[in-house]
Amino acid sequence: SNFEGTPMRTLALIGFLIFYGSLYPFNFTPAPPGALARLFSNWQLFTSRGDLLGNIGLFVPWGIAGMLAVPNTRTLLKTGALTFLGGLTVALVAQIAQIWVSTRDAALADVFWNLVGIGLGAIPTRYLAQRFHKSPKNTVAWTVPVVFLGGLVVSQWLPLIPSLDLQLVKDQFKSLITNPSVSIGTFAIQAGTAVLAGYLIGVLHGKRSSVILLGLFVLTLTCGKFFLHGIRVDLSTPFGMATGTALWWILTKTPSTKVNTAVMLTLISAYTINALSPFNFQSEPTTVSWLPFSALLEGSMLANTRAMMSNLVLFGGLLYIGANSAARVIPLSFALAFWVLLLELLQTMLVGRTSDMTEPLLVLLVGYLLNAVQRVSTAPVESNQKIVPSSPPPPTPYKSVHPGAA
Repeated sequence: SNFEGTPMRTLALIGFLIFYGSLYPFNFTPAPPGALARLFSNWQLFTSRGDLLGNIGLFVPWGIAGMLAVPNTRTLLKTGALTFLGGLTVALVAQIAQIWVSTRDAALADVFWNLVGIGLGAIPTRYLAQRFHKSPKNTVAWTVPVVFLGGLVVSQWLPLIPSLDLQLVKDQFKSLITNPSVSIGTFAIQAGTAVLAGYLIGVLHGKRSSVILLGLFVLTLTCGKFFLHGIRVDLSTPFGMATGTALWWILTKTPSTKVNTAVMLTLISAYTINALSPFNFQSEPTTVSWLPFSALLEGSMLANTRAMMSNLVLFGGLLYIGANSAARVIPLSFALAFWVLLLELLQTMLVGRTSDMTEPLLVLLVGYLLNAVQRVSTAPVESNQKIVPSSPPPPTPYKSVHPGAA
């Protein structure tokens, strides 16, 4: 069935990406003497905050796909054991292979945090898989918006280290007052984030309730940043969020046939503005890095992870809204990837910007996963009971999973 093949292919793709990221930039050299012994003798768990989050996040998809890729194993214990054993093998082999990559530091701590990531992906997936088998369409209908909303929160709150230190809050407010800077790119992304959140909340609870719920969501998202370490708050965030909330309120007053198109145009515009800001062009173009994920795997892992999460949610939101408009996900993914590629090439003419092929590939990756979820949710239900065929209702331009909500 569709359900059996798709997660296994996805698991293989995830394994490839894990090895790709672990062995980048592929500058293999002879291993230093005693490197393998040092790897298994170093039990220090905590390194840098960025590495810790990166190692956890890298294996969360493995936990998700692993719990879905063992369809013939019904017990939780066996499915979990196979998922963790496979993930442990991949993590260990990747760390051992890093001994021969001069720019990478192999550490058993990475394997431990990889296993934590597998657990974070596997535990909720088991629960959702059970619900999915009972009602695929209904489960997907509310799970996808919830996942995207969760992704919005994570992208805004990374590194997810809360604190009740009042001095931290004072420092954040002081920074806002003494350095009231506004970035047009950040402003656009925050406004687009709020509009996307409003759309997703509207899918779950209806447009009438979404304005109030969006206001609470945005308020929590913005105020929460004042209590988190590693996050700098500027005026771009509250202004952008407020603008996006106001724009969503206007969209709730427009006909439902126009909402999807308006939200998609808003998200594309927000991404485009952020990609080209501050519009400081130069006469000589810089080179394009054709090696995928090079920009993501260099520099600050925390900043790169935050940017990647934000873009993944934005790309996924665009494709999800397109799917709700009866568009085919794969062709739409290629069209969006082409636009993102054009923006990457334009960035070679911008001061201080780097251009690589990571983001167009992320669009295609999200499109593949969303298309897989769509195909699985519409696959025939396997059951011993007689199923009476019925004609599905025609798709509506803006749908809510909340019964009776407009």
